[in-house]
Amino acid sequence: MKTTKQLVLLLLLVTFTFSCGSDDDPNPPQTTNNEAIINGITHQLISASLGLDTGPSYNNQFSLVFTDGLIKVNSSNVPTVDINSTTMGIGIFVDLGSTPLSTEQAIVNNITTTTYNLNDDTSAITNVVNFNNTYLDNGIQYGEFDETGATTYEVNNLGNGTVTINTFSVDLAARTGIIDCDFSFTDENGVLISGNFNGSLTIHDDR
Repeated sequence: MKTTKQLVLLLLLVTFTFSCGSDDDPNPPQTTNNEAIINGITHQLISASLGLDTGPSYNNQFSLVFTDGLIKVNSSNVPTVDINSTTMGIGIFVDLGSTPLSTEQAIVNNITTTTYNLNDDTSAITNVVNFNNTYLDNGIQYGEFDETGATTYEVNNLGNGTVTINTFSVDLAARTGIIDCDFSFTDENGVLISGNFNGSLTIHDDR
């Protein structure tokens, strides 16, 4: 599963209310629907994707990827982005429990309208200009984020954050769904990232 976490990290190298120290602002900047504020700069969020473990013993956790461009899950079930319209991404990761489950549906059943703490794989990336593993689909060129030349924000062991799920529904057969969520986290250097997304999502593999 670490491979996809790294892909998400590079692909976008994640709501949020918390504090990371006495110098942090306890009230994150207010965002409207489908916006993220990263280090004081506002970005529009266009697409989202839900990551679930590949099994057959499914880790009881999920991820959410948000970008300012189109997301397409490729033939390997990895989220890729439109390289001509995408410059940033956010990847948030949530542990639901330590005991593996037997199906994807069991994980989805555990995702409810509540607030979750984010784990240390959560991150964001901005100013992306390079992409890996590019391919053409219906006239649009997609690829995975390359962090070379980009600005990255990683939670690791020093940051923290939350995501609040307001609305959530998925169709595992169609690999689509909808979500309304608010998120906020600080990276390991105390930089604040917060935002909201309300819209449709695709489903990709975390592995």
